[in-house]
Amino acid sequence: MKKILVIDPGHGGTDPGAVNGTRYEKDDVLKISLAVKDALAIYDLTVVMTRETDVFLELSERADIAKDNEADLMLSIHRNSHDTSLARGIEVCIHKKASSESKAAATTMLSKISSASSMRNRGVKADKNYAVLKNITILGLLLELGFISNSNDNKEFDSNFDSFVEAIVEALVEILDLKIAEEDKEEITTVYNNGHSPSDQKDDGKLRYEFGEISNSYV
Repeated sequence: MKKILVIDPGHGGTDPGAVNGTRYEKDDVLKISLAVKDALAIYDLTVVMTRETDVFLELSERADIAKDNEADLMLSIHRNSHDTSLARGIEVCIHKKASSESKAAATTMLSKISSASSMRNRGVKADKNYAVLKNITILGLLLELGFISNSNDNKEFDSNFDSFVEAIVEALVEILDLKIAEEDKEEITTVYNNGHSPSDQKDDGKLRYEFGEISNSYV
C-alpha cells in the first residue's frame, strides 16, 4: 500500500513565525517544504501539504489534515529563534510522549541532516508539548532547521539548501521504506540506456538526485 506523508510548513499568513529583519520563518519553511515535496515525486508515495501558499492554519487544522488523510508520518518544518544571536544549530523535536518509533525516526532524520550540514547538532528534543504533535497518534517529527536569529545559520540554510532537501528526502526514504515508482524506474532506465552518466546531468537537479538514489540501491 502506498505510504502517505503530510508535510507541514510551519506558520503562514498572518503568522510569520520567527523574524529576522525582512526574513520570515514562514517563507523559509514553505520554500524548503515545497522542494522536498518535488524531490519526493519519483517515489511510490502520496504527499499531502498542510499549505502550499502563504496562508494561516490553526495547529488543530494541521493535525486534522494528518488524521483525515490517515497519514503514516507528519513532518512539520520550522526554523528556530532566540533572544541571543549566539544560539545556533539544528534539532529534531518529538512529543514528550512520543512512541519509540518516533524517537527512532527523529534520530534518523537528525543523522542525515547533520551529515549534510556544518550546523551545530543540537540533538533530538523530547521534552516539549508541541500542539501540532500532541494531537496526532502517528509518527510525528518537528524539524528546526537552524536559528533564523543567527546569521551563520541563515547563510548555511541558503548555501546548503539543496543538500538539506536531499538529506530530508534520504531520511524519509529510510523511515518510510520508500521505493521509486515503477513509471519513474522505466524513465530513469531509458536515460541510462541512452548512454548518459550522472556527470552529464549537472544542470538537472531532479535527474542528478535520481541517479544518486539509484547508486544507493533505492530502486
